[in-house]
Amino acid sequence: MKDAPIPKLPVWRTVGLAYRSLLDHPGAAIRCSWAWLLLMPPVVFAVSWLMWLVTSRIDAKAAAAGEGSPDLSTAEQLIQFLATWPGLLIELPALCSMAVAWHRLLLRSEIPALALRHDRPVLAYLGVSTLIAALGQVGTAGFYVGGIAMGLTSFIVTIVLGLFLIARASVYLPAVALADSHVTFRQVWLRTRGNTWRLAMGTLVAWLPILPATIIVLWPFDDTKDQLVNSLVSVGVFWGTALTTFIAVAFLSYAYRHFFAPPTPSAHHGSAGNKTARHGVPGG
Repeated sequence: MKDAPIPKLPVWRTVGLAYRSLLDHPGAAIRCSWAWLLLMPPVVFAVSWLMWLVTSRIDAKAAAAGEGSPDLSTAEQLIQFLATWPGLLIELPALCSMAVAWHRLLLRSEIPALALRHDRPVLAYLGVSTLIAALGQVGTAGFYVGGIAMGLTSFIVTIVLGLFLIARASVYLPAVALADSHVTFRQVWLRTRGNTWRLAMGTLVAWLPILPATIIVLWPFDDTKDQLVNSLVSVGVFWGTALTTFIAVAFLSYAYRHFFAPPTPSAHHGSAGNKTARHGVPGG
């Protein structure tokens, strides 16, 4: 017997639930993030400091290029690009640990542990997230290595990939967090068909808070060459990213529930779940 068609994702209602998730579970958000928020700033600071030492000479040469200095070599451009990766790779384990705990809270009412989470679901989630992040770096690589023309082409390719691949592929992440081997990537791709723009728009709006937060942190120091200030700014951006991660992860959780309809959460968190379920989108 053929399955009934899955209704379209109610994107704005889902986004609203994602933003409300922090208000519904503030204690749980603190439980799964406080240790990382305290542990990671020194690490982020140190990595940013080291990368500044690596790239400061190249950056100075690039700034002087408009005044008649020779352009950067391909090797120097590659170093500039690769220098953006250590910070991302250092932050991803922390963000993925928080994301897995948040997924499991919203979808299974599993109370986050106070300890740092680094189990198999987190490692699997980290692997998938790293692949998605690498895909998102295509445009950046073009700007560093291929100049403006190549960069713009790569940026357009990245946007297309983001809309038609990443937005839908990311719905697989909750299944990874739940260690649900019954849900495959192919199933995710099939069930999200016809929801590409809804998922892309919802994901964009869920990540929206990081933009003003980053601008507020970066704008006063846009032209600074101070190594200490640059490293402190990196810490501020990490905190902003961590906070926004909760909203983006909640959006994916509720989208996943819409397409795969897991069982209703237990009574411990049932009030939010029942309330939102009556409106067509299960809560957490």
